[in-house]
Amino acid sequence: MLRYLSLHSGEFTSEQLEAFDRQPFAAPSQLVAYAENPTLVTAAYTAFALGTVLMCPAVATFARVIAVRFPGLAFWGGTCLILGLFARLYFAGIDQTAFELVEERGTAEATHIMMDLYVDVSYGLWRVPVMASIGQGVGTLLLALGAYAYRTGVFGPVRGLLFLLPGMGAGRVDAVRGPRTGGAGGGGRRWLPFSARPVDRCAP
Repeated sequence: MLRYLSLHSGEFTSEQLEAFDRQPFAAPSQLVAYAENPTLVTAAYTAFALGTVLMCPAVATFARVIAVRFPGLAFWGGTCLILGLFARLYFAGIDQTAFELVEERGTAEATHIMMDLYVDVSYGLWRVPVMASIGQGVGTLLLALGAYAYRTGVFGPVRGLLFLLPGMGAGRVDAVRGPRTGGAGGGGRRWLPFSARPVDRCAP
């Protein structure tokens, strides 16, 4: 919600918002939003990081409940999902780096840097963070199966779907460059012009 408000709080024209929507990646719009309203964007990303931290004990507690009857599912599901949450925190560091670049180099240059170095920076050393992020989907699925089997009729299809969606793609989180849709991407894609009115107030 806060990320949405950072773009739709009156700072940008409808033409600019349409230009953002046509871009395959979120980085240009997010970095421009940070240049315009750094406090709101910082609050949005901070709230998300804080929520990720708070999810860790919640997942561990949920896994302990499932472990009463299905210890294997609980162990692997909880472990994989928590690893995926750790990966989110790594990506949060990449986001913070991008925002610091806006402060130091300006919006246009920061976007160039983040888009050109995205794979090397966000995938991490030996691709550990991006591999760990796969655990979000795997862990969510295993815990959902364990919870459904643990108490059939309580953790039913609707609750199971609501639990699965954030971990199986609908809530997939990547670094600030992340695609707007799950299928958008391509390592060779480069940033597009932000809008008809360039925003580069942070340039030195």
